[in-house]
Amino acid sequence: MLFRVGKVKLSRAVLESDVQVEDLISAFERYLRGDWGDGDFAPDISNDLALTCGERIVATYTAADGQKICMSTANGRTYICFPHEVQSLRNTVFT
Repeated sequence: MLFRVGKVKLSRAVLESDVQVEDLISAFERYLRGDWGDGDFAPDISNDLALTCGERIVATYTAADGQKICMSTANGRTYICFPHEVQSLRNTVFT
């Protein structure tokens, strides 16, 4: 494993959504392998750098139905949420 995942928390919106479990598992497996998802080149570089200095890692994946799923790891916790929830990581959107 490239980094310590810690406790995994899913947002209420993800839990209550119609995103398929298989899509969540596939995205999480990619995340653990250091595949930073379906995005720009810049997040790849910043995540690779974050691995070396212990900063926040953030990645975005696309589910089969087109919904975007974000994953973020910092301070011993990994959060799985929708893009609009990323700014709320410290609020109450997580169970």
